Amino acid sequence: MEEVGMVEEKNLNSSQEEQQESKSENNTNEFEKDSNESDKTIEKLQEQLKTLEEENSVLKQQNSELKDSYLRSRADFDNYKKRIQREFEEKEKFLVQKVIEDILPALDDLERAVDAAKDADDVTALHEGVTMISSQILSVLEKKWGLVKFSALNEPFDPNKHEAFMIEQGDYKQPVVIEEFQKGYSLHERIIRPARVKVGMPAPSGQNNKDDMSDSRAEEHTQEKQSDEKGEN
Repeated sequence: MEEVGMVEEKNLNSSQEEQQESKSENNTNEFEKDSNESDKTIEKLQEQLKTLEEENSVLKQQNSELKDSYLRSRADFDNYKKRIQREFEEKEKFLVQKVIEDILPALDDLERAVDAAKDADDVTALHEGVTMISSQILSVLEKKWGLVKFSALNEPFDPNKHEAFMIEQGDYKQPVVIEEFQKGYSLHERIIRPARVKVGMPAPSGQNNKDDMSDSRAEEHTQEKQSDEKGEN
């Protein structure tokens, strides 16, 4: 019996040892497995890190190139603005050159007329020559540059076109231009100088006074209109 008990005890111990060995072996396998997985994870992270570093290097290079491109573009734009400003100032300086070139022949004729007038006895011929030159200049300005001289005499008073320099009350049905002191001019249908005129105003009831007098209301109306036009220009 004792021998049987010893055998059983020995078998039990052997079985326990085998179980412990098996458990130890399993633990070792699991550790190795975990270690392998950790190594793979580390390798994967290292690869990702390397990829990110490469991408970062590329982005830095692109950023540097974009910065250089921006600085060059900014410098080009600044140079462009300076060039445009110089060209604008140059054009503004010689803006009336073409106009002057067009009226130079008339000015030459006027100069010759002035020289001829020194020894001229015929005032009529001189008057005709100056009148012709004046018409020549006006014709050039009208045909090539859109300048129009307009007359206001006997027209209804229009503060858009006329400047009331003097007022006369009398037997008038409505304000009307009765005398013209200075011609008016328009450029491409825009009034650039109103005609300076004397205006005949209807007299108050029971009065027919034709004495020259100033009418502050008409003058103020004209001045306000001219001020508005200057503001628009």
